[in-house]
Amino acid sequence: MRLNILLRRLSVAAPRMTVRRHVAWPVRLAPYLAALLVGVAATWVYVRTWAPDVASSDPSDRAAAESTRALAERLAAEVKERERLSAVANAADARLLVEQTAVEQLTRQLKTLEGENARLKSDLVYLESLLPSSDAEGLVAVRRFEVHRPPASDRLEYRALLMQGGRTAREFSGWVQFQVDLVVDGKPRVLVLPTGGEAGRMRVSFQRVRRLEGQLDVPVGAIVRSVQMRVFEGNAVRAQQTAVL
Repeated sequence: MRLNILLRRLSVAAPRMTVRRHVAWPVRLAPYLAALLVGVAATWVYVRTWAPDVASSDPSDRAAAESTRALAERLAAEVKERERLSAVANAADARLLVEQTAVEQLTRQLKTLEGENARLKSDLVYLESLLPSSDAEGLVAVRRFEVHRPPASDRLEYRALLMQGGRTAREFSGWVQFQVDLVVDGKPRVLVLPTGGEAGRMRVSFQRVRRLEGQLDVPVGAIVRSVQMRVFEGNAVRAQQTAVL
């Protein structure tokens, strides 16, 4: 009986036996400790990288952050002040340019006026040298009578200076006439201007000095030899002068 039981246990139908190797408990806990260390390290890296304000409680780190913010605010203020000063400088440059332009214009005008004043002074000296003596009180004279014909033009341009002698000359009232000596179609001719008789006279009134300028129309293609200017008082000739072209 006992032999049968022993043979049955040793046969294939006998229940299986599991053989386990004995492992010490520190070795069993090693994987769990490694996983715990990895988690702690990952948490520390995250806190140091993405949450410096939470992870760092070091006073030096907080001071550095405050200093950085202060510098950033100061930089923004300096940039704003620079923009303001730049705008002020640009406006000042624009005003300066306008003032310089005005100064240049005034300088040119001043030079022009100085030139005109110098010319007038020269004319005054010349006129005073031509004034007749006191015994010629009130006499009228024609000075600087000039006639010019522009190229390809049928008009004559003239200028003259009328003067009255004496220091206490009265006002002269009269009229001016031009006598033009010319050649038309090969024939000599005398043209009296202005035309129209007494109604068309060129009247002048002045005291001391009078400057005259104007134009005279001549026939087309005419050859002008000379022009004589006459100054009348009533029907009497008081002065005359001829300009030769």
